[in-house]
Amino acid sequence: MSASIASSERTTATSPNAITMAGIPHFSTSPEITDSSGLAPLSIEFQNCLRSSDVITNALDISIVDRITIATQYFMTQITEKEFVNFFKYFDNKPHQVEAAKELYLYLDLISKDPESSWIKLYRDGPVEEVSKAASKSNCTVHITKQQLAAIWQCNESLITNPEIDEMNKCLDMYEITTAPRIRHFLSQTAHESGGGRYKKELASGEAYNNRSDLQNGPTDGPKYKGAGYIQLTGKYNYSRLAEYLNDPRVMEGVDYVAETYPFTSAGYWWMDNKMNELIDGGADVLAVTRRVNGGTNGLDDRQHYYEICLKEIN
Repeated sequence: MSASIASSERTTATSPNAITMAGIPHFSTSPEITDSSGLAPLSIEFQNCLRSSDVITNALDISIVDRITIATQYFMTQITEKEFVNFFKYFDNKPHQVEAAKELYLYLDLISKDPESSWIKLYRDGPVEEVSKAASKSNCTVHITKQQLAAIWQCNESLITNPEIDEMNKCLDMYEITTAPRIRHFLSQTAHESGGGRYKKELASGEAYNNRSDLQNGPTDGPKYKGAGYIQLTGKYNYSRLAEYLNDPRVMEGVDYVAETYPFTSAGYWWMDNKMNELIDGGADVLAVTRRVNGGTNGLDDRQHYYEICLKEIN
């Protein structure tokens, strides 16, 4: 182990009959007294504990094993939880560390050795287990999987996190974007607007939005309330409406919070506010949907490209 454990961090079991052993960093060994196997010499200090304790001297007829057990309970120091964690932290697969791990294994009970025991699953699976718990608590319907979204965005699945998938599916539920045509148009339009999920906020500085009365922006509000999310919610007025709808005042912290917390949800709010579901239910094609989203036909070919992918991925 590359880091030493400070003796000041140790905790000592105490009792009215205990002899204090603080300040003894190491035990020197002596063959004078051994354990029941006759193999392991006990330290001089430990022997003194055995001899000196009232608990021991009042019960001289007990076995050496029992004497050691009692002395251990009263006199031996114990490493703290933090110190124990350090054994894992500084494990470097060195031979002596491996041997120590093997020895520790001998002291584990059968439950602790079960591959399905809680500590093994937590150590092995880590955040994956935590994410699955969060997902189960949310009761969120999975409309689109990570694999499907990666195919639509044309990226590797590893670039998409589980919280992003959860947020997307919650968004689809929240705004009733739950039929195949609605989901195809929503995901194809947001894919274009975000560059395949690459951009969660507007790249420009936002200075151009300063003093925009139609957005209720003051002299310095532009950068704070510039485009956020996959259909770029813009302006203090629209941020305030989203904050009220979600009952989340933190939305007013601005672009960074919305971009990271509600990239799909903010887009879904715009989608609902502009009655996109009704438009799609009426049979609108990519051109009609683009005109409402964009106000024109900017990027129509790219939007159509993403829509063709969605037709294959979403049935």
